[in-house]
Amino acid sequence: MVYIFATASIILFICWMNALEAKDKLASRLRWAEEDAERKVSAHKKGLELQLRSLEQQFYHTMQDLHRGKEAYAAKLNAAYSEKEKQLSVKRNELERKKEILENKNKPLLEACEALAEAFAHEATSVFNGLCEDVLYVHPRAYTLPQKISAIKRETKEKLAEYKKYQYIINAYEHMFPWLEDFKEVPLEDAFISPEQADEEERIFSRYLSGQEIKDLTRVEKFQRALDRYTNSWDKTKWQIGLFYERYVGYLYEKEGYKVIMNGAKERWQDMGIDLIASKGKQTQIIQCKYWAQEKTIYEKYIFQLFGTTINYIFEHYGAEINPLDFIRRGRVLPVFITSTQLSKTAHMMADILGVKVRENFKLEKDYPKIKCNPSSPDGMIYHLPFDQQYDSFQVSQTPGAFYAFTVQEAEDKGYRRAYRWHG
Repeated sequence: MVYIFATASIILFICWMNALEAKDKLASRLRWAEEDAERKVSAHKKGLELQLRSLEQQFYHTMQDLHRGKEAYAAKLNAAYSEKEKQLSVKRNELERKKEILENKNKPLLEACEALAEAFAHEATSVFNGLCEDVLYVHPRAYTLPQKISAIKRETKEKLAEYKKYQYIINAYEHMFPWLEDFKEVPLEDAFISPEQADEEERIFSRYLSGQEIKDLTRVEKFQRALDRYTNSWDKTKWQIGLFYERYVGYLYEKEGYKVIMNGAKERWQDMGIDLIASKGKQTQIIQCKYWAQEKTIYEKYIFQLFGTTINYIFEHYGAEINPLDFIRRGRVLPVFITSTQLSKTAHMMADILGVKVRENFKLEKDYPKIKCNPSSPDGMIYHLPFDQQYDSFQVSQTPGAFYAFTVQEAEDKGYRRAYRWHG
């Protein structure tokens, strides 16, 4: 029993010792594990702190970049706004200046014309002063005659002053707007006629045919003879000759495929110096035609006027914010001056500077086909003679199948008939 008890005690002691050793080992491992975990946690914490500091730095730099970008963008916007404000201010000032000029431009002109007219009238009526003295010398008792003469003098002076004032004003306007000179010889009924004011057939024929011819000739013969006499007559006014020339130039442009607006023929005295507007593709040509005698010379004021109307056309059709000189330089809108005579040296120089294309000594060929045949009219297949109402409105080049005919018989043989309404 004692042996067993001793053995058991020894075994328990050994187990207890092993347990203590295992406990120490386990405690040691736990401490190592805790220390390792603390090291890892500490290292991970340091890594996270480093990452956080890095992110904080990145965030700080990003915010700085955003702030700088915001400031730069704001500065750019402010600069752009300031520039636009300056441009708008310049435009406002320019508009105000132009408004002031437009409001006051007639004042100095009228004042100058009135002053000149007054001086002319005073000089022209000074003869009445001597007349009064002569009357009193011859008839000492004719006291009422000098009074009557003085009244006549005042009335004459007033009429002369008024007449000369308007004469000076007209001369000034003709100098500022040269195209007005073309209408000096035009009767008022021709200058202001509208498409609604259509003439009767007899009135048209009476211009070119005698009563006997109207009675005896066939319809086709009457039309052809009226056309021949319209073409070859020498008693045309300057305006009618100019219109003939414009139509010939327009015909040549239509042959080249241009869409041609006969602005001078349609607008008449309101054409502002633009006779033709020819467009093809992206280019538009603003054309002024001058059919003058060979000995005459085109001066620079006509070049200035064409350039000015071209600028106005660009503003009206493309907006006031674009650069009109760039449009002219690139050929988008091209001012073209066509004349039967020559330009002066100064006019040539100004045309080169302003980008105005010039065609000199451009002769008029009378024998070109003038009858416009329209196959697509709502009234059927019709033709227009140069004195017909819609002649200048109809565009041959823009209508499929349309063509120019030389004779009335040619148009009639192809199934066309004369348009019903006319104007001269």
